[in-house]
Amino acid sequence: NTTIVLQRFLFILILSLCVDLRDLQQDRSSGISTLTGLFGFNKSKFILLILCTCLGTLSFQASVDNPTEAYRTLHTLSAALLMLTILLLRHDTQPSTYTLMFDGHLVAFSLALVLTIQS
Repeated sequence: NTTIVLQRFLFILILSLCVDLRDLQQDRSSGISTLTGLFGFNKSKFILLILCTCLGTLSFQASVDNPTEAYRTLHTLSAALLMLTILLLRHDTQPSTYTLMFDGHLVAFSLALVLTIQS
């Protein structure tokens, strides 16, 4: 299913860019070029919010009249939570906080997915 592939691509892209955002200062001081280094913190955060909106919209539209609505709805809620998490990021957010926020999101999403599939 193309929709599922696109959802997963956007999800992984968002998480990857969040990791790059976490490492932004270290990458700059090391001379490593990344997309977040090119755009800077605020523009990268804005791009991430747009990507989350795309992910959430795609997930929501996919859940309409779908027999696997709970599965799709979980993806929509995941995108919304990811967007909220990104909104909470600041220039001075500690790297360990990024790890807790985004790894925590992955763990929570995985557990919810397992519960959704089993019910």
